[in-house]
Amino acid sequence: MTKGTIYQISRSDTLVLDQFERWHGMLTSVAQPTGSEFVMPSLDLKFALRATDLRVPDCDLTWGVSNVGRTVQINPAASAGDANVLSAIGEDRSKPGTFAVLRQGRLQKNRDTAKQVSGGEFRHAFGRMPVDTTGSVGARGREWFLVCELGNDALTVARETADFVERCAKVRSLHGVDL
Repeated sequence: MTKGTIYQISRSDTLVLDQFERWHGMLTSVAQPTGSEFVMPSLDLKFALRATDLRVPDCDLTWGVSNVGRTVQINPAASAGDANVLSAIGEDRSKPGTFAVLRQGRLQKNRDTAKQVSGGEFRHAFGRMPVDTTGSVGARGREWFLVCELGNDALTVARETADFVERCAKVRSLHGVDL
């Protein structure tokens, strides 16, 4: 991402599903299948693709190949541009036809995280600023973060994705459940 990049959130169902399918293809091309999961030991990342009603599966990504926790979901919406979904495809407004996977800066409460983390708490723990976006339906005030730019080669996409998941794991650990 270059400084000043603005991403237009896509509202085309077909384009969004095509780009999520492209992202999954890039990840699986550099990962090792292990039963129902894919692993990238050199990046300490594993992920699973779960079938849905859409033609593109949901994706559960976990930081730490041997960990069971610290998972983040990056999934296509049934309706592109829906503000109630956490993931989107953005088109670089300065480079038409160049797309990126984006995710809102919000992690839900789960067994590892004591509460929902969003806004400044997420930004601070994540260690990066959100990207500039336009066109998100009904999501005023929601912040979008870059997962990866799909114009890169598969290994770079995997590295950027792993970095995003590692940062989310850090957010979860900083807002963890007291054991």
